[in-house]
Amino acid sequence: MKKWLRHAAGLLAACILLSCTVLAAEEDGQPEEPAGTVQDAALPDENYTRVAADGALELYLDEEEGAILLRDVAGGTLWYSTPADVKEEKLAKGVFKMSLYSLVTLNVIDSATNSASASTLTSYTECVLSDGGVEYAYLDNGFTVSLKFVDYGITVPLSVTLQDGALCVAVDTAGIKETTATWVKSLTLLPYFGAGNSQAEGFMLVPDGSGALIRFNNGKTAAAFYENELYGADLSKVSTTNKLVTQQSYLPVFGLQSGNSGYLAVVDGAAANAAVHAEVAGKRTSYNGVSAVFTLRDASVVSIGDNQITDYEERIKDIGSLSVRYYFYANGGGYSEMASLYRTYLQKEQGLTASATNTGAYLQVLNSVPQTQSFLGFDYLRQQATTTYDETVTMLDTLQKAGMNHLSVVLKNWDTGSVKETITKRVQVSGALGGKKAFSRLMSYGEKAGIPLYLTTRTVAYRQGGLFAGFRDAARSIENVSIRRYAYSLSTSREDLETRPQYLLSPTRLMDKVTVMAKNFAKKERTHIAVDDLATMLYADYTRSASTTKSGSVGYITKALASLQEQEMTMVSEGANAYALPYLQAVLGAPASHSGYDIEDEAVPFYQLVLNGLIDYTTPALNLSSDGQDLFLWALESGSRPLYVLAQEGENLEGAYSRYYSIAYDGWTATAAAQYAAFREIWDKTDGMAIASHQLVAKQVALVTYKNGATLLVNRSANRAETPYGTVEAESYVFTEGA
Repeated sequence: MKKWLRHAAGLLAACILLSCTVLAAEEDGQPEEPAGTVQDAALPDENYTRVAADGALELYLDEEEGAILLRDVAGGTLWYSTPADVKEEKLAKGVFKMSLYSLVTLNVIDSATNSASASTLTSYTECVLSDGGVEYAYLDNGFTVSLKFVDYGITVPLSVTLQDGALCVAVDTAGIKETTATWVKSLTLLPYFGAGNSQAEGFMLVPDGSGALIRFNNGKTAAAFYENELYGADLSKVSTTNKLVTQQSYLPVFGLQSGNSGYLAVVDGAAANAAVHAEVAGKRTSYNGVSAVFTLRDASVVSIGDNQITDYEERIKDIGSLSVRYYFYANGGGYSEMASLYRTYLQKEQGLTASATNTGAYLQVLNSVPQTQSFLGFDYLRQQATTTYDETVTMLDTLQKAGMNHLSVVLKNWDTGSVKETITKRVQVSGALGGKKAFSRLMSYGEKAGIPLYLTTRTVAYRQGGLFAGFRDAARSIENVSIRRYAYSLSTSREDLETRPQYLLSPTRLMDKVTVMAKNFAKKERTHIAVDDLATMLYADYTRSASTTKSGSVGYITKALASLQEQEMTMVSEGANAYALPYLQAVLGAPASHSGYDIEDEAVPFYQLVLNGLIDYTTPALNLSSDGQDLFLWALESGSRPLYVLAQEGENLEGAYSRYYSIAYDGWTATAAAQYAAFREIWDKTDGMAIASHQLVAKQVALVTYKNGATLLVNRSANRAETPYGTVEAESYVFTEGA
């Protein structure tokens, strides 16, 4: 139907409805508003029709243009899928310009040629502007639309609804149809929803490490786009060369604030197969935008001579519904408000409950390292003690006497299995570390001193474990070979094939392994464990008899974590993806920075603000930092408990343990005790560092406001800072108690 005809028909219908309503009102003496109209303001755009409302939000659809508009009733903000001033766009050309008008874009490949190159299709060009390219159906809370990419034989079912105070946009992958040789490689939802133009003031939040801000119009048009996989790269894809060291995206979120209004987007469907994409105005369009991109197909690359053949998966990944939920605010709260929204989401939707403790600092004790020895010309591994069980008792006693009296401790490489890095099955006390009696003395000391002692376990990544462990138990790559991960050579940045390979356990075998471990640990009354690999490592498994996607692996992992929790295991982890958080007591080594991509402007403690008051979280190890004072200041401003990695003997460690270059505890006791005392003073005066807001007031200068009214002004820069909130010296802080 043409627009003018549709509008005329709508006007006629409105007149009829109004007449009926007035007559009815005259009968009972009360005037009434016509049903289905906005009562407090005119429609935001005459081309949009309201299709759903839930009190806080109103959803509008422009059928002719295939665009949506979301109205935040409380804040009065309008959020467009297609920028309101798009007609004035002059920079974007071709497919980039058409993307501005689209609800969905597809990255497609030609399966007939198996070409590695891909092209982009937009829902506006291929569906909206094509006869029969869109088909709408209305729901009580929104609508669905069948997007038919007519010329390519692709159909994508999109739903746009209002659910529990959020805008939910989803695609059911089972409903995607492909009838030609054109296959979908990846799909982007709402590529420019809420995008700010070249005059707007605002920022985008990306979940890189602790969280990073990309300011609108920052001029970094020469920088690459930001695009990072959620929950880290798929570990089934092994690279022969060492890539740049980057931070993991532990949380499946992104955000955007324009002026005082903003939204937090949660990727709550197939997040493990998604990446966050962000770009700034001036590169290919005049807009700053952020969105979620979902991978639907991967490919194996086979080299034949000088040629490479790319072989894509025949079917779209079975990852269920791709979905993103948008939560809105209009109070100018910035990333602190975004963190609050996500914290509420985790509590309401994921069952995360508050379990924070009074622990003031966490300690990792390195008990041993594997050492290569030779006998009759054959190399073998032996366990080299760095801190025996009795030495651990002495260390903890010394730290407590120095004033560190609220500790939690993780024992690293405490068992015999740590030498060969086998999957943990039982409590394997090490004779090299003192034997059973010494181990019992250590456990008894922890109980009497009130110090939880967490035993590290290996449940996902392993190097040895029986004759067929690398074949029977290991996950397989898309090339159908056991995944082997080698250490990288420092001199060549390539795989060192002389080292022992690391295998990854098939997710389908996980429950069997953790069930045995939990049963054996419970028998020994050892219920405090560290599950580092289980909470951070994620990958697909292409084993033909029991394949699973990266998203599918999340289901196996959460089931395993839930089983451990049901068996009364108390768990911590060094790092943690979002799906693991409901099962953990603490996250050790929470990221204190971003990856430093050129497009990013600054790091913020978004990860920490989300967890604040819910579960414990620490800094990376202060004594392993090249700038311990800077990291300690980060601990104060982010509410992170200090973390130290210590040992009795920690000199000249080699290989993977060479990074533990400053861990001898006798040289760190005084420093750690002083930092602990400074941290604890603020902790005790802020109800356990209960943070209300965190804001950047200058470069590397932050103002932290606590829920009890206290404030902390932190300056991590090398210069004295004059701020509206006071003056603070370089590399220092000013704490003010609440009224």
